[in-house]
Amino acid sequence: MYDEVLDSRTSASKPRGSFRLMFDPSFGVVFWAKFVILTATWAVTLVTVIMAYQLTGSAAWAGATGAALMIPQFGLSLLSGRMSDRYGPLRQIVAGSLISGVACLGLSSWFAFSDVGPAVNATALLVSSLAFGVGLALSAPAMQSIVPMLVSADELPAAVGLNFVPTTLARTIGPALGALAISTLGPTYTLLIFGSSMLLIVPCFRLVRRHLVMGFGQAKDSRIRGVLRFVWSDKPLLACLGGVAAIGAGSEAAVTLSPVIASSLGEPGAGGGVITGAFGLGGLIGVIVHRLMQKRGTPSIHGCLSMLVLATTLPLAACGGSLPVVAGLFAIGGAGMVAGITAFSIAIQLRCPPEMLGRVMAVWTLAFAGFRPIAAIALGFTADHFSTAAALLGAGLFTLVAACWIWISLRQSDVVPPCQVTTTFG
Repeated sequence: MYDEVLDSRTSASKPRGSFRLMFDPSFGVVFWAKFVILTATWAVTLVTVIMAYQLTGSAAWAGATGAALMIPQFGLSLLSGRMSDRYGPLRQIVAGSLISGVACLGLSSWFAFSDVGPAVNATALLVSSLAFGVGLALSAPAMQSIVPMLVSADELPAAVGLNFVPTTLARTIGPALGALAISTLGPTYTLLIFGSSMLLIVPCFRLVRRHLVMGFGQAKDSRIRGVLRFVWSDKPLLACLGGVAAIGAGSEAAVTLSPVIASSLGEPGAGGGVITGAFGLGGLIGVIVHRLMQKRGTPSIHGCLSMLVLATTLPLAACGGSLPVVAGLFAIGGAGMVAGITAFSIAIQLRCPPEMLGRVMAVWTLAFAGFRPIAAIALGFTADHFSTAAALLGAGLFTLVAACWIWISLRQSDVVPPCQVTTTFG
């Protein structure tokens, strides 16, 4: 099925390498625009979490603010995926980016012109985070599902792997920029800069429209019930989505607990950005590690081994006595996170028929981001009522148990190898 649609683009041409794809007038535009949007997203995420903690002194409130960014995924991701299958993904990407950018600018204006107490400001943070999350819920599935529309079948594995590079770069650079900006410019100008960048990048997506492969975004049956039935019936696909969900929940510790850990180490404020940035920097290493792992083994091996790395580093970080040690451990955990997410995600996209791609990637978004609000609240509650070490230990144990379950589920399953395209979907 992929051959029928994707090979219509470049069936007679040699597959492009990673470098050419990064600067391609279609895939390359999406690649760099996604980098700008996600960098702003991660910067704003860290800024809002830090501000919530500074205003309230509560890790639980910081977790709730971070969760507010992701809660809209539950209600809107599947709707966005359905619209992508019906009308194509560009509308959702543009609309989502505009909503998030406006929410960011609105919060900047609030801090510039309001004169209220910490409690009201913390509430404004929560409301703005919800609005920002609505934009993310609309655009995130579409940013995933657009990739196969811009490349040939032979280029798909490389393109899917590259699609996580902007995410990893943004997770590295965004928190560092956010921490630097809020410590030097303050929240008002920080939010103004990142909100404006999201709005200014939107016109770039108009350049992509004429390059989309025909045959996608034209599903006759775009019902949500159909994709849920498909995912449930395809057990390997369901297990891979479970891996994505577990990694998303486990990795939330790098965001929610970063200001708390930094404060306990005597490095409040910027220290949280260092920890989250180190986690993202490790993700860049994870991209390279996954490329090397592709030569041997299967996605189940790659993903589960990567989850074990993440599960090990989280409780070890609780024992770190200094910021460099903790940052180094989170960097290793970030490598495991990205390597695992990439392995599972390649298998998911290669198992998915084109007419369901938008909705399946909406389920992917729900799996990755939908459980993170629960994880954020649980981590914040545990850190407040028990200890930060207990929260990190719990996250590590959860990831370990999930890795074992997914390994058992996939061991006897026929999971699509990451470097092959198949027309069998369950």
